[in-house]
Amino acid sequence: MMGSRRGIALRAFTADVSAGLPGPEWLSEIRRKAFEGLEDVEPPSPDEEVWRYSRIADLDLDGFAPLKRQRASNSVVERDLSAFGEMAGVVVIRNGWVVENTLEARLAEAGMTIGPIADLDDGSDHLGSAIDFPVDLFGHLNRAYGPEPVAIVVPDGLQVDAPVVVVVLTDAKASALFPRVIVRCGAAASLTVVELHTSTDVASLVVPVLEATVDRDGHLRHALVQEMGPRIWQLAHQAFKVGQSGTVEAFTAGLGGDYARTRIDCRLVGRGAEGRLATAYYGEGDQTLDFRTFQEHAAPDTTSELLFKGALDGSSHSIYSGLIRVRPEAVRTRANQTNRNIKLSPDAWAETVPNLEIMHRRSRRSTRTSASSSRAGACPRGWPNGSCWRGSSRTWPMLHRSPLWPRSCRRPWPSDSTVEPVSAPRRPTAIRRVWARPLRMQVLPQPVGTPSERRPGLWLVRTGRWFSPSGRR
Repeated sequence: MMGSRRGIALRAFTADVSAGLPGPEWLSEIRRKAFEGLEDVEPPSPDEEVWRYSRIADLDLDGFAPLKRQRASNSVVERDLSAFGEMAGVVVIRNGWVVENTLEARLAEAGMTIGPIADLDDGSDHLGSAIDFPVDLFGHLNRAYGPEPVAIVVPDGLQVDAPVVVVVLTDAKASALFPRVIVRCGAAASLTVVELHTSTDVASLVVPVLEATVDRDGHLRHALVQEMGPRIWQLAHQAFKVGQSGTVEAFTAGLGGDYARTRIDCRLVGRGAEGRLATAYYGEGDQTLDFRTFQEHAAPDTTSELLFKGALDGSSHSIYSGLIRVRPEAVRTRANQTNRNIKLSPDAWAETVPNLEIMHRRSRRSTRTSASSSRAGACPRGWPNGSCWRGSSRTWPMLHRSPLWPRSCRRPWPSDSTVEPVSAPRRPTAIRRVWARPLRMQVLPQPVGTPSERRPGLWLVRTGRWFSPSGRR
């Protein structure tokens, strides 16, 4: 039987491959349900906001096949881990299978565990702890075809000072690979996890998933360095769930891949929880680096900080789309969201789409985005030099005072033009603090009204009016 997505056959993704993977009965049952769920999953489309601007329409899943077993390979990828100094543990995942697993003896005696989740007596309690249900087609495929999920479990009260290093290696050709790492940081515990994603020069699809839960007063630091080969398609998903007074600090470095997408979900479900996300990325050649974030405030006094910065060279393309959702019970929320890009080439391209969804008044939020060019007088790709189009300003969707355009772009638009020129200040500015009403709001990708009517604020989608910190409408 072949898997399908609303009638579209996945010829290589069969039930036999999923059922033949190793693991206990509970893991096989999870795989079976995920496979059956493929029948009801809509195929990803650039028409969806979460996939907008992406290259997902170029992906041909028939060109890749999941592995039934670990393949033999003569390739050797040496990684120098000496820069980490003392390490609490090391896990090497090759093509989805664990090939190396070490842990300090003193930490093992204290109750910490690292290794395949199938070896844990309570493994079924950890898988799905941060992701209740797969968010898309690739989440289902990871559950159905992930051969050996890895669990890193730190018991309550244990302080792990040295990092745990996880190396995710890809060297299988024309394969669909589904590594999964599950992290649990217990109450009043601390842990640092560093993931290194690397590959040889192969053309494969890699769909890694990270699930991380932080219990009360826990502190998790997570770093991901992605330096895949130039022919790799990577569709990664990270999910963090933070409990009362817990903290997660997550950093991502996006460097490699042909198309590399990272979705980050951060749910703050306990009072006083904090989530701090930072990313640095560099694109070159024809690369596409795609980042999507979903920050959910579901408890009072929660704080989220997001800072994404990137540099783009050649004809590379970056995408950032982020949503901050504040639930009605999440009073006294503080949230900041910033994305900045610099173009090193006139052919580079950046998309930035910040969004807010606010369900009560007592919150503080700010959204900042900016883009700049290293070449004086350069306009975004496809725009005539010396002019910037209001109709195309989706490239840097900000409040109207926020775009950073070269001064040479600020010239009068021809009178017979059908689009309106956008003026900009010398320095990028954005709203520092917004006290929001209990309505769904969205940062507009372009200014509204005539230049004399424009002012800092947010557009109230339901009422069709401006809301600004000064109280003007």
